Amino acid sequence: MVSLSCPHCRHHLLEPIRYKDVELDACAHCGGLWFDRNELDKVIHNYDPNYHREGSIVETLGPKVDESKKRCPHCKDSLETYQFEKDSDLKIDICHSCQGIWLDKGELDKAKIFYKIPEAVASLNCPQCHHHLLKPIRSENVELDACVHCEGLWFDHNELDKVVHNYEPKYPRKDPIVETLGQKVGESQKHCPHCKDSRGSLETYRFEKDSDLKIDICHSCHGIWLDKGELDQAKTYYEFPCAVEKIQRETTWGDWLFQLCLFMPVECNIEPRKFPIITVLLLLINGLLLLLVVSAQTPIDIHYLWGLIPEEMGSLNWFMTLLTHQFLHDGWLHFIVNMYFLYILGDNVEDAMGRIMFPLFYLFCGLVAGMSHVGYELIFGELASFPLVGASGAISGVMAAYMYIFRKAKLTFMFVVFQRKLSTVWYFGIWLMFNVFFLMIGDDEVSSTVHIGGFAVGLLFSYVVYERILNTNPLIRCLNQDRHLN
Repeated sequence: MVSLSCPHCRHHLLEPIRYKDVELDACAHCGGLWFDRNELDKVIHNYDPNYHREGSIVETLGPKVDESKKRCPHCKDSLETYQFEKDSDLKIDICHSCQGIWLDKGELDKAKIFYKIPEAVASLNCPQCHHHLLKPIRSENVELDACVHCEGLWFDHNELDKVVHNYEPKYPRKDPIVETLGQKVGESQKHCPHCKDSRGSLETYRFEKDSDLKIDICHSCHGIWLDKGELDQAKTYYEFPCAVEKIQRETTWGDWLFQLCLFMPVECNIEPRKFPIITVLLLLINGLLLLLVVSAQTPIDIHYLWGLIPEEMGSLNWFMTLLTHQFLHDGWLHFIVNMYFLYILGDNVEDAMGRIMFPLFYLFCGLVAGMSHVGYELIFGELASFPLVGASGAISGVMAAYMYIFRKAKLTFMFVVFQRKLSTVWYFGIWLMFNVFFLMIGDDEVSSTVHIGGFAVGLLFSYVVYERILNTNPLIRCLNQDRHLN
C-alpha cells in the first residue's frame, strides 16, 4: 500500500478510515478528508438516495475559484478550488487528473446543508488533544472511537456498559454506568466530540464512590471519555469482587489432606491474566535436565562439572556454573519442592513483571544467591570444594517478589494437623527465620545463604520495580490499597 501525503499538511500521512462500504483517507493532524473518485458520491447516496444531481459531484460543481496550493496525494498535481454548488460558500479542492476531492476540516459538516449526511459521518475531534481526530475501532461487538495520538477512548451512550458486560457478564451493576457514578469532582476542560456547543462541556466524576478513578461525562448525550489506561483501571472494579472471593475462600478438606500428605502449602490468590509460558518453560527445562542427570551412570560427575564450586572462583567454567547450577537438582525430592513453589508462585510473579523482566529477574536472583553461597563458604564454611546445585536461590527471589507484590495473597500453614491461612509476610517470615536458625547452627544439609541471598535480592528488586508493576496491573494496586481486605 502506497503512503499518501496530506494535501494540506504535506509532511503528514493520510490514514485509511472506513464508513460503511466506503474507505476514505483522513489526516489525523489537520482533520481533513480525501475522497477518491466517486467516494463522496457514494457517501452521499448512502444517506440521501433521493437527492437528485445531474452527473457526479466533480462534473456538476459551481464555478472555479482559484488554483489551490494543495497537491493531489496520488498524482502530485496541483488541486483546483471550486464552489461546491453555484453561489455556495462551500469551496472544495479537486484533482482533475484522478477526480479526487479534498475537504478541509469542517467542510463535510458544511456539506450537510446540501446532503442530509447524519452526524455519525462527521469527523469527531479528540476531547483531550482537540486538533486530532478520533478513529473508529472495534471491541468485539462494540464500535468505539479512539485517538491514536493520546490513546484515549470515546464511548457513545451505553457503549462502555457493553464493553464491561463483555468483560465480566456477572458483575452486579444494575443500572447504566452514567446513572451510578460516584461524586462529582468538577467541570472538565474537555468538550464532547458530538455536542460542540456550550452544552457539550464534559464533567468529571468518580467512577464509583470514593474511587481513585475519575472519568469525564457528557450529560447531553451520555457519552464517556476515558484517558489512556483508564479502561484498564475501570475493569479492576469489575474484577475486584471475584479477586476478593478467591483470596478469602475457605480451605477445603481436599486442601487439608493435600498439605497433610505432601507438606506443601495451598495458595489463595488471583489468577494470572496470561498463560505463564516462562514459568512452564522453566519447569520443563528443570525436569528434562533432572531426567538426564538421574539416568547418567555417575550423576555426581555432572554436578561437579556444571555445579557451582566456590573454590574454583575466577575460572571460565566457574562463571558458566553461576548459570548452570540453577537448573540442576540433587534428586527428586529436591526437584519437587523447588518446582512446586515455582509453580504456585511463579505464574503470578511472571504475570505481574511480564515475560521479559521475569526470566531476567529469575536468573539474576539465582546468580546473586550463588555468589552469596560462594562468599560464605570461602570465608566461614567448610564446603568450598563441593558443588552447589538447585534453583533454590532463584525461587527464593520469586518468593520475595510474591510477598512484596501480592500483599493480600494467602498461603496455608500446617502445624501438626492444624491448618491455617497466613499472609505472605507471615508465611515467608517464618520460612526466613528457619533459614537464619539453620545458618546459625551450621546445618550443612541446606545452603541457607542461598535462600537468604536470593530472598534479599528478590525483595530489593521488587521494591525498585513495584510502582512500574502497579501501573500496568491496576487490580494489584486496588487490592493492596484495600484496608478491609486482610
